[in-house]
Amino acid sequence: LACQASTTPGFQTSVIDVTSSQGVCSATAMHTAAEASSGNQVSEDQIQLHRQAKELVGCGKRGQALVLLYQGLQLYPQDRHLISLAASLETKRGNPERALQLLQPGLAAHPKHAAFVLAAAQAHAAQGNFPEARALFKQLTRAGRPNAAALQAWGNMEASAGNMQAARGCFAAALRSDPAMPHVYCSWAQLEAAAGDVQRARDILQEGNTCVPSHAPLLNLWAELEQKEGRLSVAKQLLQEALGASPGHLPSWIALGQVHWLDGDTTTARSVWREANNSAGPSAQLLSTWALHEARANNVRRARELLQEARALDPSHVPSLHAAAVMEDRAGHVGRAQALYTQAAALDPNSPQVLHARAQFY
Repeated sequence: LACQASTTPGFQTSVIDVTSSQGVCSATAMHTAAEASSGNQVSEDQIQLHRQAKELVGCGKRGQALVLLYQGLQLYPQDRHLISLAASLETKRGNPERALQLLQPGLAAHPKHAAFVLAAAQAHAAQGNFPEARALFKQLTRAGRPNAAALQAWGNMEASAGNMQAARGCFAAALRSDPAMPHVYCSWAQLEAAAGDVQRARDILQEGNTCVPSHAPLLNLWAELEQKEGRLSVAKQLLQEALGASPGHLPSWIALGQVHWLDGDTTTARSVWREANNSAGPSAQLLSTWALHEARANNVRRARELLQEARALDPSHVPSLHAAAVMEDRAGHVGRAQALYTQAAALDPNSPQVLHARAQFY
């Protein structure tokens, strides 16, 4: 894979994907160096915030990372790394408008700041504004040396636009510049799986695991692929390997419980989620997932308890609000359901999760 020639010319950039665990680490170093060179000193507290955000993102806890970043921005409103990372996370959580709002003052003052430009490109891509996103990516290609994470972001955008060959060219160029970039393998594998070539996706993930062994997000994605193919024992093995390498990786804990549940072993699934919530949590995402499975099994009382716990832990967790609304609606409590739907819509007015959650229960 890493030796394939790119079919998309002109990829030259010095920016990073600030929402990957490797990207956060690189971004922290880049930000610290840039601030120091410009005469703006970065305090130890700021560096610690960067590191804590990196750890949370690496464990799949983007919501908690975003809360931490906003707390940091109250103390350091001009911290460019905190701004760019928060914007990127907002985009990944489905709020590209909020991301662009965060970036606007910084871009106005620093229009060539690489991390700002990359985050803005990703936000425009998420909105479907592909011409604007491409213009920003092209701006980044003139910034310096090739960078795998920026090429990955461009490839993701081309894939979402339906330009599969261009996306493949981006991913090939990314791996040529840095073969040890696990998130590129993940993006490429997702593209091939979506195109129906599951074996090609599997081969790409195998190549990634060879280059970067025991990378939890890559193994988690591979397990998801195998689960969809009905290979539950393989999925369990991959998830156990992921958790052996990264015991705090929450998505792998959630997925492992789901695989056990699909395999008919609900007792083990509950045990896995209980252990995960104690050791890698507490997590509203995990609790709402667990509640969804209990509701499907007609364990309504337990589902309600789990959703109440999730909402107490994170009142702004939209999936928990949606799930609770559906349960109230199903029970005939129209007023309660309407209040929960309204609260969820205020937090994420464009989310399709209300319909999705309803389909999960009925």
